[in-house]
Amino acid sequence: MKYIDVHTHLTDSRLDVENLYKELNGNTIVVNSGYDLDSTSYSVTLAEKYQDSYFTCGLHPNELKGDYNSFLSGFYDICKHKKCLAVGECGLDYHYSPEQKQEQKKIFIEQIKIADELNMPLVIHSRECVQDMLNIIEEYKGYLNNGILLHCFSDSAEVAKILLKYNAYFSFGGVITFKNAKKERVLKEIPIDRVLSETDSPYMAPVPYRGTLNTSKNIPIIVDKLAKIYGVEHNELKEQILINAQNFYKVKF
Repeated sequence: MKYIDVHTHLTDSRLDVENLYKELNGNTIVVNSGYDLDSTSYSVTLAEKYQDSYFTCGLHPNELKGDYNSFLSGFYDICKHKKCLAVGECGLDYHYSPEQKQEQKKIFIEQIKIADELNMPLVIHSRECVQDMLNIIEEYKGYLNNGILLHCFSDSAEVAKILLKYNAYFSFGGVITFKNAKKERVLKEIPIDRVLSETDSPYMAPVPYRGTLNTSKNIPIIVDKLAKIYGVEHNELKEQILINAQNFYKVKF
């Protein structure tokens, strides 16, 4: 049974991708998250080169620059690629671009509709925007027929309970190993069949590698921490997470 990193950016130029895939040695499935045209295009290249490499196609809320409408119009062809698993990452992020709130909402809603049209799940990025995020999900719930994934989930247990009503999955990364993370209460609200593991590489490396470039090699550390919180054996959760990923993406790895 393999590990899976459901949200990574091995497209980052600081990473030695070829050597990383050698070190993973077929033991970890990686899902590169497209966030603009360049990252999505490179993710396609990696997916075609490496057996355990897949990707998602999306436009990140902080990447609304240039001719992004042309990218959105090309979604359909990219998403039809046999190794494209979902639309995203997309969503809202008011931390860096609060002046773009209305534009972010518009593009997020467009991607919600594209995912529904293509019968694909949706990967959501949410930062400092929780009420707007929940409002959009409620308003457009009729389009959310294929599941949603809140990647790097950082909101409260109460928000998790609300999102579960919309067939949500939640992925966690290196942050859960940080001393002040306090994710136990949140995870107690999330059924074990709705949790997933991610790195969000190259960011947020887990303890004891905090401050270094994060890679999919660190997934076992994240799974181990999640297993301890859930009170199950490491290998049991490892297997459960892969099953969860297959259910979310509707694919057999």
